[in-house]
Amino acid sequence: MASLTETSATLAALRRRIQDGNLLHGAHLALATLFALGRIVAATPALSAEHGARWHSSPTGRGAALFVVVTGVASLVLALVAWWRSTRDPRSWILLAALALSLTWRERVDVFDVLYWLVCAVLCAYWYGEERPRLREDALQA
Repeated sequence: MASLTETSATLAALRRRIQDGNLLHGAHLALATLFALGRIVAATPALSAEHGARWHSSPTGRGAALFVVVTGVASLVLALVAWWRSTRDPRSWILLAALALSLTWRERVDVFDVLYWLVCAVLCAYWYGEERPRLREDALQA
């Protein structure tokens, strides 16, 4: 039978893994969503400043732009902090590499954007659907 100290340390380690995983996957999910929304707005002639639309200069457009910028910067910072905290996890390296490739070309949707969206979707689905519930169950049994 495990001692109280060992059980407490195991429980703390499981909670830390759950928190780090939530932070890592949640931040990348927010970034991928913001990237997709930005690409949709840029490709929609009625909304895009490139096509002469006036929506971007309206109060709603400026508020949306401010929200996207603040949320995007916060998500990027959280993704980097989460990567730093979980450098042993290969998924953090995969997400960081996909994000870096996605940021290399910001003009139009390219293969790296699609790759980042797919990697993010698959890894987030695995985390929230399989691994996180298993870790929570392990934490409840510890």
